[in-house]
Amino acid sequence: MPTTNQRISEYVLDEKIGGGAFGYVGWTWNPVGFELFLAGLGDSSTQKANYTGQAASGAILPASTPARTESFNFVRGGGLAAIRARASFQNRLLRGTVAGGLGLSYREVAMKRSASDSAGDSNQYVPSPAGYISPAISLEAALQVRVTQTLAIAAGLLVWADNASFAGSNSAPAQKNLPFGSSGVTIPTPEYHYATGPQVTIGPFIGLAFGP
Repeated sequence: MPTTNQRISEYVLDEKIGGGAFGYVGWTWNPVGFELFLAGLGDSSTQKANYTGQAASGAILPASTPARTESFNFVRGGGLAAIRARASFQNRLLRGTVAGGLGLSYREVAMKRSASDSAGDSNQYVPSPAGYISPAISLEAALQVRVTQTLAIAAGLLVWADNASFAGSNSAPAQKNLPFGSSGVTIPTPEYHYATGPQVTIGPFIGLAFGP
């Protein structure tokens, strides 16, 4: 994110929201079976950095000038395919089930940087999206209420984990300083990393389960 020789008075994650859908099909030998799992996920997040307009202590270049606020909007989408094992334990009304396995995921990320100051000057920088392919882990735990012998309402928790550093490009290259407003002032545009290291998504879900 922001370069190290900039003095930042505040750096916060404003909001993050996302959602997705998944399904699986397989065969079970009560109580354990195997399945093909497919999922799609999208999310967005906003981060904000407020620059004081003063260079950090010991910095040679006043990279934090002019004083401004930079907002970063990230939008990410992708899919996952995995082979999982599933164990289920049930009675006439309830079924408890857990599943887990390994697969392959792809995610693509787009970014927009919006800069503005108190004088009304502004700038937007939108680099090309980037993506990565990674091995992935899928885990699930759910409680199902059996409506009929072959239909249940399921609620539970899904975990999707992969590694943004594993393969592919997931950063925007550095650019020359971009104009900021009409005064001829420029602002730094370093290399921005869309995602680095392990990426873990944990989310509740509700859905339907078919089968005995």
